[in-house]
Amino acid sequence: MEEGGGIEKWTPWQHLLHPDPGERRRTPGASKPYLLLSSGLEPVEGGYTEAFVLPISEKHKCELCHLVLCQPKQTECGHRFCRTCLDTLLSFPSALCPADQNSLHCINAFNDVCCQREIIQLQVYCRNREVGCTEQLPLEALEKHLNNCPHQRVQCPHSACRESLPRCQLAEHLNASCPWREQKCSHCLQNVVVSQTQNHEETDCPSYPTHCPNHCGIAPVPRSQVTSHLVRCPLAENCCEFQKCGCTFKGTTDMLKEHQVESVHKHLVLLLRRDAALEEMRLKMQEQLHSYESLLQKLTARIEHQEKELSQFKQLAESSSTKLSLMQRSLAAESDRLLCLETENLWKSSTLEDLKKWQQEAWNKFDSLTYRLDALEAVRDASLYQGATNTALETQVGHQDLLLSRHDVCLADMDERLQLLETTSYDGKLVWKISDYSRRKQEAACGKTASLYSQPFYTSAAGYKMCARVYLNGDGIGKGTHLSAFFVLMKGEFDSLLPWPFQQKVTLSLLDQGPGKHHISNTFKPDEKSSSFKRPVCKMNVASGCPILVKQTVLENGLYVLEDTIFIKVTVDTTGLPEI
Repeated sequence: MEEGGGIEKWTPWQHLLHPDPGERRRTPGASKPYLLLSSGLEPVEGGYTEAFVLPISEKHKCELCHLVLCQPKQTECGHRFCRTCLDTLLSFPSALCPADQNSLHCINAFNDVCCQREIIQLQVYCRNREVGCTEQLPLEALEKHLNNCPHQRVQCPHSACRESLPRCQLAEHLNASCPWREQKCSHCLQNVVVSQTQNHEETDCPSYPTHCPNHCGIAPVPRSQVTSHLVRCPLAENCCEFQKCGCTFKGTTDMLKEHQVESVHKHLVLLLRRDAALEEMRLKMQEQLHSYESLLQKLTARIEHQEKELSQFKQLAESSSTKLSLMQRSLAAESDRLLCLETENLWKSSTLEDLKKWQQEAWNKFDSLTYRLDALEAVRDASLYQGATNTALETQVGHQDLLLSRHDVCLADMDERLQLLETTSYDGKLVWKISDYSRRKQEAACGKTASLYSQPFYTSAAGYKMCARVYLNGDGIGKGTHLSAFFVLMKGEFDSLLPWPFQQKVTLSLLDQGPGKHHISNTFKPDEKSSSFKRPVCKMNVASGCPILVKQTVLENGLYVLEDTIFIKVTVDTTGLPEI
């Protein structure tokens, strides 16, 4: 700040004494503290306040607090600050060095390890110098000395006392004056806190001499023997022997003897009443017993009847199980037969390069035939006057037209195969577009084409070969009511390199084409024991999946069918598959 050609004197603490709340900010770049001394010795803020033996050099003082540097940091202008002092300066938006008014930046400040080593070697007085300690030692050894200094004030280890006194007086305090020290009880010889000795003798000590509570006049006995004395104490009050019969008399031993002599008639009456009550209770219990016996007979008969029914149910279940086993075998045979028929009708896939080559050859033949047809038509037009020749040419033209139509069919088939290969995915995901849903659904319902196969897809370029199979009119328990979707493992070129059985999680989904994207999905984990997930020995394994993926009413009334098209998605979890 220039004024009159000079530099205004800057007070080291002016930002701390008059901070602007609007200028405070965090300093995310402030470095973490490095601790060369114990955190118990270093001050929370600013520099060391210890009493140093020799005068301190200016190079060892902080430019802000002017104390001996604590965790010194050096700025780009060459001045040193305590770490906490520098953090305080850098908390302001426009931090200036108090020594030369240069701007400070946290990224340019660094830990001055050399200076720190010099400081911790400086000689200091013990903090207990004023109370008699004359020790002089390096700063780095101060804390170790304080942990053993006889003049250092410590607290009594007893949690209830916590009196503060010099370490040299602690032993005497613990042995003689601490009210919470322990000493042996003179009666029971147990360790007792001094301040609680009286309470121990009055309430807890088992050997403390105690008078009889009935004041029978015997000498005091230990507290632990009072209970046994009361049993035989002549002044102790006891209940009458007929208390359970209803007598309420209490008295000393002599009074009880006199009471028993005088109350014989009363005791007999009480006994008769008790006997009558017991007899009445016996009759009631006998009635209840008869009732329970009757109930037990009914329950026994009911259990026998239920056991007979259970036996019949077991026989019926065994019969049903046998029939079910036969049906399952028949169904398995039919499934194998159906799989063989479907396998025979599958496309004989080839590579994309071979198909392109075949397509090119077909187009070449098509061009050649077109050229020959044009030539024949020209010859036919030029020789219309020749009747016999014209007839032969027309026959040849008809033959060429037939060949052209056959080539058109072959080209269309090749185009379809090329499209399938070009849409093949190698990331374990298949999105299958099924057009003409209504027609295909009708064909499935009438049994013409019960199921459809998707194009193959792979988990990777050298991974599992798979496809999807869908029954638009349902299959098994979903036939006629649901859309059934299945996952099929196909025989691939790299099966010998892959782990078997197939163990990857599979998700079958019907995609919602509306904005809500409420897809319907079913996820299953392959059964390692099922033949569907073993290494294929023919072109494909038995399909496995969800016969009731979605109801047909839900499918056709929602946004799953748009423009007579649905989309089926198959996702195979490729986690854990080996890279080949």
